[in-house]
Amino acid sequence: MPHIFGEHPYKGEVGSKGGGASAEMAAKLSGEVGTIRLKVLSHIVTHGQKGAEDVAASIGIDADIVSPRLSELKEMGLAYKGPRTAKTRMGNSAHVYGATQAGREAVAGQVAA
Repeated sequence: MPHIFGEHPYKGEVGSKGGGASAEMAAKLSGEVGTIRLKVLSHIVTHGQKGAEDVAASIGIDADIVSPRLSELKEMGLAYKGPRTAKTRMGNSAHVYGATQAGREAVAGQVAA
């Protein structure tokens, strides 16, 4: 399992699943993505299953940055994708994400460090 601050699960590129992520955004986030992942993961460990927009509003980071971090955490085995029980600003249903046992342990390890 990749470390929360380590390599990306998507070909080593920030937020990229093989295309679509802008190179500029990838460059901007490259130094801080681990910290953002930890904030996102810590939030779902503390508050339970949440959608990307709920997490974003709570931690003060744009949902367009939070959503890919949730996907990365899922690919790393630190979070899981739950049912579509969250609502977006537009009123659409969205998946919630929760922390796996490994995710809870990763956060506990960071807090203890």
